[in-house]
Amino acid sequence: MHTEQTISRQIGYTVREIATPESAFDYWIQGCDETELLKQGEKEGYTYFPVKENGLFKGVMTINSLKSGDRKIMPLTSDWLIAADTPILHLLELFAEDDMRNFFVLSSSKIMGMVSPADLNRIPSRASVYLLVAHYETLLTELIRQEIGETDEALNRYLSEKSIEKARNTRNQERSEDLELPLIRYIYLFDLVEIIKRHDDLWDRLGFIKRDHANVLKFNTIRNAVAHLNNLLINTKDDIKKINDDCDKIIEYSQKISQLLRKKNI
Repeated sequence: MHTEQTISRQIGYTVREIATPESAFDYWIQGCDETELLKQGEKEGYTYFPVKENGLFKGVMTINSLKSGDRKIMPLTSDWLIAADTPILHLLELFAEDDMRNFFVLSSSKIMGMVSPADLNRIPSRASVYLLVAHYETLLTELIRQEIGETDEALNRYLSEKSIEKARNTRNQERSEDLELPLIRYIYLFDLVEIIKRHDDLWDRLGFIKRDHANVLKFNTIRNAVAHLNNLLINTKDDIKKINDDCDKIIEYSQKISQLLRKKNI
């Protein structure tokens, strides 16, 4: 029986889990060693420094302002702040809109840290994206299970012998550990989408005009990014928008799949 799941950007960890703590900030303070500060800023790729006056967080100073010598301090407005309990997948959306932004993390009216686009490669960020993909794959598997069944014979009608054999080999490895599940649980995302394409009308019910248009459901970019622990989620700033777009589409099609499952269970 299908248990409905809400698929949204609330899935996963929060900004708190990836923030650089306030104690690690490189502050500009009146009388500080500016040469050393600039050296550190260029090494780390900073675009600005937080500013303290009389022990209080005053605002920010861009690295270019410090280089030029005008030392202009910009006040800390709400645009610079993000709540510590903001879901990481929502932070990803904000960075996709402006990949030059950093945010100071606010917890109980106090700045407790800072996040930048580079923090999207931290484990809680990768895990949040992985959880979104995992929820999507679970829904897709359940839709196919309810539509065509989960037996070897049912899957043989839609998949190549090579794909079936690969799934069987994986199942056989687990069989020795008494972990055997129906064959459909060992099918990869690529093959799940192939089933959608080859089914008489599943691709149509998901809103595709042609069968091959369902290839978008494979989400290769985001799936490859989280498939291996050594892969970085974000390699370039362009990746932020690509991964964010995939998240949008995964949520969209997860909702469509959920609607089809609801109809089948009414």
